[in-house]
Amino acid sequence: MREHGGYGRPSLCQVAAQCGLTAKEVAQALAYDQRVFSLDEPVRISVESLPISAPFDVDAPTTDLASVLWDACEPDVQDLAVDAVVLQSAAAILTTLPRREAAVLNLRHGIDDGKPKTLDEIGRVFGVTRERIRQIEKSALEALRTNPAALEVVDIQTRW
Repeated sequence: MREHGGYGRPSLCQVAAQCGLTAKEVAQALAYDQRVFSLDEPVRISVESLPISAPFDVDAPTTDLASVLWDACEPDVQDLAVDAVVLQSAAAILTTLPRREAAVLNLRHGIDDGKPKTLDEIGRVFGVTRERIRQIEKSALEALRTNPAALEVVDIQTRW
């Protein structure tokens, strides 16, 4: 391509003609021309720019790229810890309610198994209508609104 007849870089059309491709195909191929980074590549990091849960050695002036990258789809460790505390506290608070109300809230919000149930599903378990389950749930939630321990759990969850 050095003999393309001009100075500077050849145009897309000139490259396409020389390669037997269309200009669009050349443009698409050039779009993939990006620097490739090795996960083992040493990088300098600024501690202030990373979230608390970033896994790396704070004292190291450099670290490898893999140490500062994490999966955005993975839940944050801090969020998991708060969720565990809230779930544990919620289970303890349910013990202050009558058994039936506690069981309805437990099933409705999936406190034991992490799988919330519908009003219909809970109604079938207790042999009552979904409307009756809704009423029991409402009564239980009203009781919790005046429970200081329940209010503390809500405060923990909203702070984080």
